[in-house]
Amino acid sequence: MRGAEKVILIDINQTRLDMASKFDIDYLINSSEKDPVEEVLRLTNNIGANKVISANPSTIAQQQAILMTKKKWNSCILWRGAKRGGTNRNRYKYYSLQWIMDLWTLWSQ
Repeated sequence: MRGAEKVILIDINQTRLDMASKFDIDYLINSSEKDPVEEVLRLTNNIGANKVISANPSTIAQQQAILMTKKKWNSCILWRGAKRGGTNRNRYKYYSLQWIMDLWTLWSQ
């Protein structure tokens, strides 16, 4: 995990956060208790995270990932898992990708 100045893990499930506490993670945020965007901005002095990985099917979490990413020249990776019975775990439908691109265009200006 090192190489990063701060490592922040966000999950809605406290059991998974408890398991993650065994690793070298600086901050664990339960997004069912705190607003993850506000917390990441607070922890980064309102700058935002340099790198964000959102690996879940939640459109809310993906929007939050974009909003907690530092503006300009940084990375936000959105990986949307397939619903049960799906075959391609890395496929976006046009409408999902469109709101991501629209939001990212507004955010990165």
